[in-house]
Amino acid sequence: MSELILSALGKSYGRVPAVEQVDLTIPAGARMAIVGPSGSGKTSLLRLIAGFEAPDAGRIILGGVPLNDGAGFAPPHRREIGYVPQEGALFPHLSIAANIGFGLARAPGREARVAELLQQVGLPYDFGRRRPHELSGGQQQRVALARAMARKPRVMLLDEPFSALDAGLREAMRDMVASILGEAGITTILVTHDQAEALSFAHLLAVMREGRLIQSGTPQALYRHPADPATARFLGEAIILSAMVENGLAHTLLGPVPVASGPGTRTVMLRPEQLLLAPRHTGAGTTARIVSQSFEGASWRTVVEHLPQPEAGEPILETASVFTLRVPSAMELAPGSLVSIQVTGSAHVFST
Repeated sequence: MSELILSALGKSYGRVPAVEQVDLTIPAGARMAIVGPSGSGKTSLLRLIAGFEAPDAGRIILGGVPLNDGAGFAPPHRREIGYVPQEGALFPHLSIAANIGFGLARAPGREARVAELLQQVGLPYDFGRRRPHELSGGQQQRVALARAMARKPRVMLLDEPFSALDAGLREAMRDMVASILGEAGITTILVTHDQAEALSFAHLLAVMREGRLIQSGTPQALYRHPADPATARFLGEAIILSAMVENGLAHTLLGPVPVASGPGTRTVMLRPEQLLLAPRHTGAGTTARIVSQSFEGASWRTVVEHLPQPEAGEPILETASVFTLRVPSAMELAPGSLVSIQVTGSAHVFST
């Protein structure tokens, strides 16, 4: 069993708190992604779990066994935790086989284990004779993963391991790593700045800000019901509106939208995919003007400016607003043209 529990975990460097009172549970075999802006404490948290740093407060418990308590502090090599840093950090003077087997005892089964790991990460056996500089960036990251898996860890820590790869390779590597670690049943924590990567990779998502855990849960729950506007915007493009709520409807500048909230003045969120554009003459909806369009292949990145219509009886709670949407590439709209905006689904209401 490899459930990982962080209880009231804290760490400061001088007077600067890096991690403050973090409580988090990662079930055995689950994949969790930790996201947040630079300086939010993500990597510091990973280093505490790995044992590279000792916490000032709190406990780290793996499989029911404390890794730090009054009886002592378990060093990194005794934690059964693998770690893959951002750049792989391979030893340049060692062969690939020697890099992978670096933490293994020199025993008869060592060479077979290295060969097994090469196959597991999709590299040919003869790559074992090469040096790191003879491999591409993606291949080096595969070697770093194989080295981290060599001693069969119960937990794998991934510190932005795909950030240096190009977009297509990054996606392929992410899928491969998720498959390998899933088949091995290894509890995994990924730290990343890439929100799309976090949402697609993880079973669970945690958002950190200024050393604190802001929110955790499934990626779907956090994307649809973020704790606050800052979290909403960090997890993707968000449209934040003021609204007057009554009878289950939030009256916004985009019209009435269903909500689950009591009456009063509220702040609500819509995701851009909830807004549908159509030529103004084709139907109902509020009016907007196309500001610009940028071609992105499958879609246009479309900037629209909402035009208030007090004569139509729409509640005007804000001044004209500009939104960024993505529309299918078949819908090419000239800048300056008028469109209607229709809202689908319901809005999320922030509690504060």
